[in-house]
Amino acid sequence: MEELRGVHRILSEERGEKGRDMERRRVRIEQTEKKMADLKENIESEIHAARDEYLKMDSHIKLYITEMEQTI
Repeated sequence: MEELRGVHRILSEERGEKGRDMERRRVRIEQTEKKMADLKENIESEIHAARDEYLKMDSHIKLYITEMEQTI
């Protein structure tokens, strides 16, 4: 009977350790997913800002070309 209690205690400890390990992995995965989502959001924001800047510069260039054509 004592031997069974010892085996039960060992198995319970192993199961507890595996449960804690799984929880740590789950937390790491969640943190990584959040970082990836934040990075994606930042990249999309930078792309949007760069596109806006490009459109603004394109508009200025076209205006400049139009003014140069009118003066010629």
